[in-house]
Amino acid sequence: MDPTFEVVADGRAIHCFVCGYTSWNLNDVRARYCGHCHRWHDTTPADNILSMWTIFDSPLNFEGCFVAREFRICQGINVPVPTANHFVATTLDEVRAMLPPGLFPMRRNDGDEPQIVETWL
Repeated sequence: MDPTFEVVADGRAIHCFVCGYTSWNLNDVRARYCGHCHRWHDTTPADNILSMWTIFDSPLNFEGCFVAREFRICQGINVPVPTANHFVATTLDEVRAMLPPGLFPMRRNDGDEPQIVETWL
């Protein structure tokens, strides 16, 4: 299998061969992540990634719908990174039914954006 990325500039950047983008974000380098095409490169061990799904009520890009969007957190990075994975439905129950099995819901925090309904881990 051909490589999909290269760490360059003495470890200070990652170059994605899929989209051609070079990121100088050290979090992207550590996670082997391309912030341009939102690709997690294969060398990040799955046990170092936390996947979570946040459900939004009527976000700007899907007004009138519920959207579940996947975010990932890698070991050593404290910021959730959005992925391209998402589901759209007209009701909350419908979008919940689309989530991967085995997840557990967490209520929203008071400081969350108003469109956030809940997050599933």
